[in-house]
Amino acid sequence: MAFFASRADRAQGLEGTVAALRNANAQLSAQLVQREAESRSHRADALAAQSAQQAEAAQAARDREAREAALAREAAHAAMLEARVRRAEAAKEEAQDAAAAASAGKEAVARAAAKQEADLRARLRRAEADRDAARGDSAEMRQAVEAEVARAQRQREAEHAMQREMQQQLEEAVSLGEAAAAARRAAESRAAVAEARAEAAKATAAAVASGSDARHGDAALELRNARAELAAQEAVVREARELKGYVRNAGVLAEKLAAAEARAVRAGAEAAASSAAAQRSAAAKAELGRWAAALSAAGLPSPAAPGAVDGEGAAAQQRNPGTLVRMVGELQAGMAAAQERAGNASAQARECSVRLEAALADAKAAEAKLATEQAVGAEASAAAARAERRAGLLARERDGLRQVLASYDEEISVKAPPGGSPYAAGQAARLAALEVALAAAQAAAAEAEAEAGRVRSASSAAAAAVAAAQAAAGEARAEAARSGREAEDLARQVALLEKRLGAGEYSAAASRVLHLVRNPEAAAQRAAQQARADAAEAEAARLRAQLQVLLGGAAGTAGGPAHAAGDPSEGPTASQASMAAAAAQAQATVLERKVAEALRREERLKAVFGARAIEFREACYSLFGYRVDMASAAAAPAALGGTPPPATTFTLKPMHADDARALLQFRTVPGSGGRMELLPNEWVARTLSAEVATFIERFKSVPAFTANLTMELFQKQTQC
Repeated sequence: MAFFASRADRAQGLEGTVAALRNANAQLSAQLVQREAESRSHRADALAAQSAQQAEAAQAARDREAREAALAREAAHAAMLEARVRRAEAAKEEAQDAAAAASAGKEAVARAAAKQEADLRARLRRAEADRDAARGDSAEMRQAVEAEVARAQRQREAEHAMQREMQQQLEEAVSLGEAAAAARRAAESRAAVAEARAEAAKATAAAVASGSDARHGDAALELRNARAELAAQEAVVREARELKGYVRNAGVLAEKLAAAEARAVRAGAEAAASSAAAQRSAAAKAELGRWAAALSAAGLPSPAAPGAVDGEGAAAQQRNPGTLVRMVGELQAGMAAAQERAGNASAQARECSVRLEAALADAKAAEAKLATEQAVGAEASAAAARAERRAGLLARERDGLRQVLASYDEEISVKAPPGGSPYAAGQAARLAALEVALAAAQAAAAEAEAEAGRVRSASSAAAAAVAAAQAAAGEARAEAARSGREAEDLARQVALLEKRLGAGEYSAAASRVLHLVRNPEAAAQRAAQQARADAAEAEAARLRAQLQVLLGGAAGTAGGPAHAAGDPSEGPTASQASMAAAAAQAQATVLERKVAEALRREERLKAVFGARAIEFREACYSLFGYRVDMASAAAAPAALGGTPPPATTFTLKPMHADDARALLQFRTVPGSGGRMELLPNEWVARTLSAEVATFIERFKSVPAFTANLTMELFQKQTQC
């Protein structure tokens, strides 16, 4: 018996081992799902980083456009300097001509020519200084661009190397993840085999316990098999521990994969930034070449090969300097005429603006009048509709009274005895009263029709007024549109005159354009880009250090389970007990999680059902005009006999009722297929006895009863 008890204990231990393996498999599946979720989140982060990279590319494009604009401004500045040099040379030649002509003239003319020559020489010196400044600007810009290109190339090469390294690490992480998945599948298959073996051992133990003494040899054989299976299960446990180590390594690899993806995204961003910088530098070099070619074609030294212009000086002076004075006077006269035309155009624009504001005010007044007329027309239409509804209600009431009279006549003719009825006089009086009521209803209907005709005439007059107001509003809008077009034409004329005025009709001698040698914005952008590069390098170094630490920790963790599995000091009974406790704890955790999930699902269903029930009640109230409250048999009010009703009670509150006691109570009749019966109350007995007798007791129609009550209450509410 002790042998069988030990075998039963071993079978229970095997069952605990199988349960523990199942729990470990479930935990591994949950961890795999968690890793997949983390991978999805990493992909989302990668997409966000890609969008940030696109934003940085757009910013780089804007920077490139700004630099191109700066180069264009420098080119315009160079062209302006070239024009100044040409004008200075022409003025110098004119001064030399004037000096040659005045050498034989009066001394005053010579002094004036000398003074003008000195002024022109001063202008020439200023032009040469501007040219030298432009050369310095271009040389510094070229050096800065070349330095930026070299730094971008170095950074791109470093990023390419980093990207290759991260790609290699990513491939290693993927291979390790695949190995972990294969190990998990092998563990699952081994767990299934172990479970089958445990079932077989249990069946064998039961057979041995219930068999005879003749099968002791088979029991010994089964015992050896059970011991072999126990050794196999211990090997499975060791493999499960190794698999747990693989799972921890998989988490580390997932982290390394996320870090590698982030580094790849950053490397792509830096590569895009370096390519954009290379493109900007190439564009700057091309623009610099075009600038140098233009200066060389104009006969001026280019920034790449500066030359001197001081030795060009001693040409013969032939022309009169009065030409320059005459040109300046013509330019001033043209500028004054252009300013006068611009002033006239501005005055016309202001006048058109005033007319436009007046037209807009008229249009607003017309629109306000139109809105008033539309409101009057809408009110008249509503009154006409109310009158028509009232006439229809009166007509239906008249028809109903006629039907009631006809039914009374039919009953009298069918049920009257041959010798006359003792109630004939009362019936005749009631008939006369009904005829009087019918005549009054017909008179009210005629009055309602007359009122409807008056309302229709008023509505037609209001419609005519609305049409007139709409026509006036259309004319005001057309006038406003014409004024707007005139204002736009005048604004275009003003802009054209201002453009012509600013295109060159100004004194070049009195105007100077200053350009910053070192642009603060460009310096700030370069500093920010350098700071980003430094931060990226620091983060890459930190991630490399973390990767080395994680690799060392993963190696130590992978070696740990094997040593733990090989410890022979722990006995089988303690191992089985610990496995059983772990399995029970895991099962309890799973059950607690399931219970919590079921409770959350129940709360969500309650909330959804409550919201849907409220929505359904409100929809019934809005569609059918009754607010329905349902009560169970225990909570319902007492019926006629003082006992609670045997079925569910429904309380209906009409929408159009003014009395707070206006309630209809129905209950289902058991065994009638859903038929309803009305429970009497004070309000029903006082106001609806005839309707109850007609619709419910005679025709057995609850919908007709509720519809008739709705129409009566609506008629009373609208007539008031």
